[in-house]
Amino acid sequence: MKHFFFSLSLFLFVGAGFFLLSAESVQAATYTWNSPGVSNIWSLSTNWSPNGNPGSGDDVIFDGTSTYDCTADVTVDVNSLSISPGYSGNFIQEQNMTIGTGGFSFSD
Repeated sequence: MKHFFFSLSLFLFVGAGFFLLSAESVQAATYTWNSPGVSNIWSLSTNWSPNGNPGSGDDVIFDGTSTYDCTADVTVDVNSLSISPGYSGNFIQEQNMTIGTGGFSFSD
């Protein structure tokens, strides 16, 4: 019986270690609004550079890369949001927004 519990414990320990080693780490990224003006919604991944939707650890920048409006059509949770002087579009918030410890900055 002791052998069974030892084998089971070893199996669980090795399995947990393998899972932890094989888990892909998620790193925060910086996303810049680059909408070409076709569909100016937050949730369209091609409106961002790099392509994808910003997430909770990510920093978001609106600058002169695109001057088209942005409609936040989904709940937004990001680390920071920065609106630079080059951005002349409007930011339309239709859903809840959470900005983390990176904060919000606006300069004109």
